[in-house]
Amino acid sequence: MPNKETKELKFANTESAKLYVNSKTIAALIIPNDAAFDGKTLTFKAGVSADNLSTLKDMNGAVITVTLSASSVIALDLPYFAGITHIQLIASGSLTDKSITVIFREL
Repeated sequence: MPNKETKELKFANTESAKLYVNSKTIAALIIPNDAAFDGKTLTFKAGVSADNLSTLKDMNGAVITVTLSASSVIALDLPYFAGITHIQLIASGSLTDKSITVIFREL
């Protein structure tokens, strides 16, 4: 069974803290039971260096987006996140002082 870890990412306005996942892949997001998350969307900034992140897109150029709702777990499409060592969550509206738990694991 692959090794997994979790990390809570706190937001300042619309941006989360940055997460270094090393050789693991982002697998899921745990959204807390807080109505502040309802109806918001998330996009991702990603890369191999924390100070050079870009918007994560699929092979057709579409921005990878997830819709949030309180008290939920969102499974992510693992291939989009393979090989990325740094990630940051970007919300469609302010989530200051709110947190999302990220599950990341070995492939």
